[in-house]
Amino acid sequence: MDILDEFVVMTEIVHCKSKEEIGVNECASEEVKFLDEIISKFTGDYIIILGSTAGKFYQNGLFQIKNNNAKVAVLPHPNAHGITDEERKKTLLKQME
Repeated sequence: MDILDEFVVMTEIVHCKSKEEIGVNECASEEVKFLDEIISKFTGDYIIILGSTAGKFYQNGLFQIKNNNAKVAVLPHPNAHGITDEERKKTLLKQME
C-alpha cells in the first residue's frame, strides 16, 4: 500500500471534463455515486473539500461522508481570486478545531 492510500484521497465531483464547470451540475446526480464510493473507503482523519461547487454539493447533502471520525473543511478553490494564502490557512485551521 502506498502511503498516500492511507493518508490522502483526492477526486473530482464528476470525472468528465468540462470547460469552466459547464454541465457539472447536470452530471453530478449521475456521478455522485462514484464520489460516495471513493470517499467511503477513506479512513483518514481529515477531508478537505476545495472550491465553491464542491462545497455547495457537500453542504446541500448531494454526497455523504460516512467516516464519522474525519474532520471536514470546505475551502476556496486554489485559483479563487481575491483570497490570500493566509486567509485560506486561517479558514482551514478554524474548521479543523
